[in-house]
Amino acid sequence: MNRRDFFKIVGTSAGAVAAAGCGQAPERILPHVIPPDNLVPGVPAWFSTVCRECPAGCGVIARNREGRVVKLEGNPDHPVNGGTLCIRGQAALQGLYNPDRLRGPIQRDTSGERSIKWEEAEKFLAERLAGLVKQGRGKRIVVVGQLESGSLGRLMDAWAGALGAERLTYEPFNYEAIRHASRLVFGRDAIPHYALEDANVILSFGADFLETWLSPVQYARAFTRMHAFRDGKAGTFIHVEPRLSLTAANADEWVRNVPGTEGPLALAILKVILDEGIQAPGVDVALLRAAAKSADLEAAARQSGVGSETIKHLARAFAKAKPGLAIGGGVAATDADAVECQVAIHLLNYATGNTGRTVRFGPDSAFGKASPHAGMVALTQAMARGEVEVLLLNHANPLFTLPPKLGFADALKKVPLVVSFSNQPDETTERAHLVLPDTHPLESWGDFSPREGVVGLMQPTMGHVVDSTGRVFDSKAVGDVLLSVGRQVLPAPAGKGPFRWQTFAEYLKDQWRGIAREYSPATPFDQFWEEALRRGGIWKPVGAVPVQARGAPLSGKPATVEGDAQGLALLAYPSHRFYDGRGANIPWLQEAPDTMTQVTWDSWVEVPAETAKKLGLRGGDLVRVASPHGAVELPAYISDSLHPGAVAIPIGQGHTAERLRYAKDRGANPIALLSGQAAPAGLPFLSVKVTLTRTGGRRPLAIAQATHDQDDREIAQHVGLAAARELELRGAVPEKASHPSMYPDLKYPEYRWGMAIDLDACVGCQACVIACKAENNVPVVGKEQVAYGR
Repeated sequence: MNRRDFFKIVGTSAGAVAAAGCGQAPERILPHVIPPDNLVPGVPAWFSTVCRECPAGCGVIARNREGRVVKLEGNPDHPVNGGTLCIRGQAALQGLYNPDRLRGPIQRDTSGERSIKWEEAEKFLAERLAGLVKQGRGKRIVVVGQLESGSLGRLMDAWAGALGAERLTYEPFNYEAIRHASRLVFGRDAIPHYALEDANVILSFGADFLETWLSPVQYARAFTRMHAFRDGKAGTFIHVEPRLSLTAANADEWVRNVPGTEGPLALAILKVILDEGIQAPGVDVALLRAAAKSADLEAAARQSGVGSETIKHLARAFAKAKPGLAIGGGVAATDADAVECQVAIHLLNYATGNTGRTVRFGPDSAFGKASPHAGMVALTQAMARGEVEVLLLNHANPLFTLPPKLGFADALKKVPLVVSFSNQPDETTERAHLVLPDTHPLESWGDFSPREGVVGLMQPTMGHVVDSTGRVFDSKAVGDVLLSVGRQVLPAPAGKGPFRWQTFAEYLKDQWRGIAREYSPATPFDQFWEEALRRGGIWKPVGAVPVQARGAPLSGKPATVEGDAQGLALLAYPSHRFYDGRGANIPWLQEAPDTMTQVTWDSWVEVPAETAKKLGLRGGDLVRVASPHGAVELPAYISDSLHPGAVAIPIGQGHTAERLRYAKDRGANPIALLSGQAAPAGLPFLSVKVTLTRTGGRRPLAIAQATHDQDDREIAQHVGLAAARELELRGAVPEKASHPSMYPDLKYPEYRWGMAIDLDACVGCQACVIACKAENNVPVVGKEQVAYGR
């Protein structure tokens, strides 16, 4: 080898080594340095827990792969949801991994915001609380939080009691009218269980039980069983509502009424039943006649826009059902007189013999434990007077869910110390002086009882998400914080005192010893505990409690709605995707099209076609919607089905918190148009008339489906009940003629993929859409790309 060739080889080798050294080193993502013994790579582990996306308390099983939860499914053993989940339950994973989750404790003061350690945060809070307790001013401490019907709720009660503090259970949608009416008619302060599956006819007055009402997954399952075609028959569903909602779209008969006339309609139906003598035997007819004394069939027909013959038809169909079920109390139908409507509905069920059969007191809903809206009004007034010195908020966002006219924002400024346990940024947490982020429900120990006889058990389905620097989400369970702070405020010898448990997990297990004695006294506790963890809780049948109806005279008048006499009634209704707004920062939900409008990434004002024509509105035109209490701007969505005397806006969008990257500045919050004052039915969501004004601007909506017209393609096919009885097969259609092809048929030597959907069982909840995104890692593309048709 000559000298020149030698240097060529050496130079080339050196360059190759140098280039290799400049390249990026490969990264490895290892969930565990030393994995748990029960973790097998590639084999999923399943953990039972409870969904906390709303107060329905559905059972969940979480699929864990290599230490990460990757998919949620319904727990097939759970009596509430029986293996199914709603759209929000399927999307809960994006709350767990949400990049906007708060990383750790935060303290804010006049100098700004800073991150602090947990020990410092708990010490700071304990010192402030101890000072008030020692001075005998414990009542100036107020705890406000979401519905907690299990061990955490009992701990909060004990914690507040030990410190002399006040506690409010705050749910923006608390169905107070049903509870109040139950107290008036049956003397029972509760929200009953409704057995939809046992009814032959369901008559709904604005109850959106397929979307958000009470326990939508449970009632959707019950509805599909009731409505299924079996043995030559199927149940009938009649729905009364001014707007074509998802629930209305599933009805066999949709009755469009004037907003706020559900009460007079229900009372008129009761009167027809009594006048025709078709009530159930054995009921107190004198009591019912006294209650329906003011009912006037013709007046109800004029007020509601529903013909008198239609009202008689509804009465006869409902009375002949053995049994039937009347329900009501949807948020959008909650007006100032909603209690009267609920009283009429209770009396309808009593008159037709449904009480104790399809309306069951005993297995009562946990919603009955929520504080009335009047409690939040009183709290706001006390804060404004300077009577609250420490306000602790557990997953409550009143700055978003209360009407601004109530004055909560100004009152909050007068509270010296506001503490938030939220693990997500929101409007109220941004105003908190101390933020102590709670663990996500999928990381937490706990339990939840959605109704009497059912207790779901929560366990961590994975550890904290970690990276090479340590914990990303340095959160701590609110139960652990309460115990730690409580021990500092009220010190006691080890193992004694009201806060003797070192962790909330210990407290939970101790509480379950009592549950074990009640449910399975002969089973050793360790065995009972392991079985409950595996099953996801414990449950037993709870029979209906006999109740006696009492007299409750009714006025039969429609709701009073304030505002411009020429205005349109505002229907503010909960979004089945975002509920009360708590799910708005989940991109899967933002991109899931609204079932009825197919709108994504925005909110809108649904305008009747008649009104749009008068105002010269097109879809996407910006409209100023004004009430006596506020105004919002929204793009118009033109509707051919909405009652001409109403407009509708979904609740859930319109967030303003800076750190909400997916929810901020999307749409508007219709709650800003309400007064916020308390009524016997709670917060009246149907209480104002609004005026519409074109602004001249446009904001086209990103709509995933351009048209609802089938263009004679017969995409949606149906068969009548009589024809189905003849065919003995629901939905049978003639065979299509074969079309000649120049290509040979495809061969499927092993498996051919196919999917069949029972359209009588499918209610259009869209849970399958989110399940598909989660299962297949479907990317979120954003509003612009959806508008482009991607």
